[in-house]
Amino acid sequence: MIISLALLWACGGKSGSLGPTFNLAAAQEQAYTQTGTQNFVMSGTLSGLVILGSGTWTSGAVTTGTFEGQSANQKTSTYTGNYFINGAGQTLSSQWVSWTDVDHLALGESTAIEYMVVNHASAYPSSAHVGDSGLVFTGDIYDSSAKSTWLGTVTASYLVESDSAQGAWVSFIQTYRATSNVIIKSKTSRYRFTASNAFTSIQDTVVDYSIDLNTS
Repeated sequence: MIISLALLWACGGKSGSLGPTFNLAAAQEQAYTQTGTQNFVMSGTLSGLVILGSGTWTSGAVTTGTFEGQSANQKTSTYTGNYFINGAGQTLSSQWVSWTDVDHLALGESTAIEYMVVNHASAYPSSAHVGDSGLVFTGDIYDSSAKSTWLGTVTASYLVESDSAQGAWVSFIQTYRATSNVIIKSKTSRYRFTASNAFTSIQDTVVDYSIDLNTS
């Protein structure tokens, strides 16, 4: 079962290349602090049944909250819409809350069915080069804030790839694994950076491997 949701909108290996540098930290900070609403469409299959739909993603403002007993930045995003499974109408409604520290290092995330706690985090680089990649945080996923049942792990990483005119494509990737270490979900945010370090968010994609669904 695969679900894919796409919205148009550290540490690691160094390439050793010279040339333009790209401020990945600035792009991540902008992504977390920006607000707004975007539309998306869905298509895919569930147990061989066709899924089609559309909806709206709303990114809320950053507020002051508390996570695991400490003061934190808090942001709430919502997904709403309608979809059809083999022609039968269904309603989509989901809320996602994320927390960071004052330096925008990830602390955790929460949905109605998952609660994630980051156990190691580092900053995204402010001067990355084409060919660079790295891991920026790891975390544990539980069924709720009570953390009574461990569901798996999550890692966040980045990849900087070459583009024309000395620019770059940058992918921010979160990979979720079950306790068996099998990948169950991934989130990818793709940016284009120019040689002058200006950046534009191109697409966000969420893939849930429990269902075959593509949303963009």
